[in-house]
Amino acid sequence: MRIMIKGGVWKNTEDEILKAAVMKYGKNQWARISSLLVRKSAKQCKARWYEWLDPSIKR
Repeated sequence: MRIMIKGGVWKNTEDEILKAAVMKYGKNQWARISSLLVRKSAKQCKARWYEWLDPSIKR
């Protein structure tokens, strides 16, 4: 039995999927969004959005 550990470095394709999913499902459906990303949890998706991808972040 293999144990799958979620995580790892975010890939560009995963970022694009996350962006599209947030636009489609909104910022409250993290479990649904994470189901589209095999290697990421809902908590990881939410953190990635709010810490890195959210367009309202001032850089």
